Amino acid sequence: MTRYWYSLVLIVFTVFSIGAYYVYAVGDRPPEFILQKQSGDEREALAVRLQGTYYNQWVTIDSQGSEYMNERPYFAQLVHPFYDSPEIARLIREHRSFMRGKARFPEVYFENDRLVAYAYQKQMSANISGYNRFTIAKLDKKSSATFSYDADLPHKENYNGVYVQDVQAIGDMLKVATLNYTITGKQEYHLYSFGLKEAKAPSDQLLMSFTNDGNTRHSQIQIAVNDKTGPSRYLVYGFAQFESGDGRMSEQADGTELRIFDMETGAEVQPDAAAIANLLAGDAKPGLFPGISGIQLDGANLYLTAQNSQGIRLIRYGLDDATVSYLDIPVTGAQDTRIGNARLYMLLRSAETDMPAVAVADLRTGEILYRGEIAPRKPGEIVPERLLPSLAAIAQR
Repeated sequence: MTRYWYSLVLIVFTVFSIGAYYVYAVGDRPPEFILQKQSGDEREALAVRLQGTYYNQWVTIDSQGSEYMNERPYFAQLVHPFYDSPEIARLIREHRSFMRGKARFPEVYFENDRLVAYAYQKQMSANISGYNRFTIAKLDKKSSATFSYDADLPHKENYNGVYVQDVQAIGDMLKVATLNYTITGKQEYHLYSFGLKEAKAPSDQLLMSFTNDGNTRHSQIQIAVNDKTGPSRYLVYGFAQFESGDGRMSEQADGTELRIFDMETGAEVQPDAAAIANLLAGDAKPGLFPGISGIQLDGANLYLTAQNSQGIRLIRYGLDDATVSYLDIPVTGAQDTRIGNARLYMLLRSAETDMPAVAVADLRTGEILYRGEIAPRKPGEIVPERLLPSLAAIAQR
């Protein structure tokens, strides 16, 4: 499988809370922040952007400084909302007419060098006519021709919630992976196939289903997908199973599961690498795979991240060829990681200042190429006691 790469990788960190304990006088401007180099090649920081809130104000932070949403002209806020992902912001900028009136979630789009495709529900309320009716749309990049139609999901009356998780164009079909909640309480995962050249009712493949009742609950674990709008043949799901005890649901996962599907064939892929089996064994942690602090999908490569006091071990498993490779990176305290542009991006907390920090490593050698820290742009300015960031997404452009 060939993955479509763009010339720039933009890393987006979401800062959920900056300065929860510091109050500014009315009328004072909130502080400016900057991602400040500590060591390495500063060019590596050009791919990094942090986004989040400061006292309910949206703010972005990068190596050039920070910007608050209310600093933008009102019209610019309407045309390019602050919270749009980089993928969506670029699609709106490049294909404004096609994007008009469409949902702004990157997982409902597919893009390669030839086309942009879209699949999303027309209505989100069960009380509105057309519930579980999908809009399918396609833009031919070369000719600018568009094609769209609406189609009902098979057995749509059985579902009180359908959520798109991935969209992929494969041949003349648009494959749409969804999580469906049934009116009887089941949690179902479907793969629908819509036509991209002609309007027709979609075919439906049930990938798996769970019944969440008073005794068992299955919680889906987020698998990071590095380019949500780009080509990726595989679907990767993680689940944690919780059992009830003494009338209460356990906070400790009683079992974890990793399941992989080939979107082209609909077949389930069975990883046979001992390294993955070993990582999935051991004492379970709430909501996590035991031994693993992160799982990421990058094209046909599945990356599993494990941490200890010595640093990070990155295990790459090739879904196409079942090959395994290891990379040890001497960085501790990573709160989250993302992969892109042959780099491993790490969100840390500085031991010296207790401020959020960023490290970038070469994905081939493990060499640390850059270290930086979020700091007040104005030297000596008082900042909150503690910044609380979270690494949210990566978009490859």
